[in-house]
Amino acid sequence: MQPTYVIAGGSRGIGLELVRLLAASADRIDVWSRSTDDLVPGGVIRHLPCDFAAPESPLPELPDQIHGAVYCPGTITLRSFRGLQLADVRQDLEINLLGAMRFLQACQPRLAAHDGHPASVVLFSTVAVRQGLPMQIGRAHV
Repeated sequence: MQPTYVIAGGSRGIGLELVRLLAASADRIDVWSRSTDDLVPGGVIRHLPCDFAAPESPLPELPDQIHGAVYCPGTITLRSFRGLQLADVRQDLEINLLGAMRFLQACQPRLAAHDGHPASVVLFSTVAVRQGLPMQIGRAHV
């Protein structure tokens, strides 16, 4: 049996490249994202609509076992402190932190070892973790 993966934010960017790389050796890949963007569902790849910016929306149904879970959605608000709105910070927190928590809490009971290897969980971040960007939240530009 091949592994099963759930990839949040797998319809473009790094998430889409992961889907493409894993597809050849996977039994099933569930991609959770708002739209299909550049993703082409079919074969082992399934698209399930999901919006981590909307905390009240239900998460898609999960496979019985998950051998790898990946969270790729992310936002970054680049504004001066003067122009920053509370709604911007709330949306960033909803997607970057709370969305990741919802995803992990949903996946955790179904994470299972495969071929003697424990299940894997990967959370992607941003280059801004290592290198600050002008107008990045957390850096005060007045």
